[in-house]
Amino acid sequence: MHTRTLIVFLLPFAVAACQSSNPECAWLPEDSRVGNAGCMIIQDNRLLMVQQRSSGHWSMPGGTAQSGERAVCTAQRETQEETGLAVRPTYWIITLQNGFHVYRCEADTSLASRPEDRLEIQGWGLFDEAERQTIPWRFERQHGLIDQLVREQLQRDQPVADLP
Repeated sequence: MHTRTLIVFLLPFAVAACQSSNPECAWLPEDSRVGNAGCMIIQDNRLLMVQQRSSGHWSMPGGTAQSGERAVCTAQRETQEETGLAVRPTYWIITLQNGFHVYRCEADTSLASRPEDRLEIQGWGLFDEAERQTIPWRFERQHGLIDQLVREQLQRDQPVADLP
């Protein structure tokens, strides 16, 4: 396949992936962090993960910031592009050693959706801790940390018992 033919073939996918950017993001206005970011979405004790088309490996949704984009907006935009779900960031969790910002986000995963970014993403799924042990991770060295963060988030979600 010639380079020109390949570019013409891939152009519709690239355009679709870029159309959903939101330069006027208003999520968490007090959060001034910038840089690459993603969402940690936990539902029913399961973590939402996306599967890379090229390798079949799994990771949390997220990606590269656009010029001047706040990290929370990057997390929302990238997660929406990679899952097709409407996403709402609720708070910042952590910045990883590589500078990647992780936000706790909410999404309605009961909706049947497809990734808008079909060039990079095969699909998404929800995985409990045991299931996460059986899938190939895109960033294997982060696997243990991500599992720890999920456990911490689940503890945070537990209702506080009434005091006597």
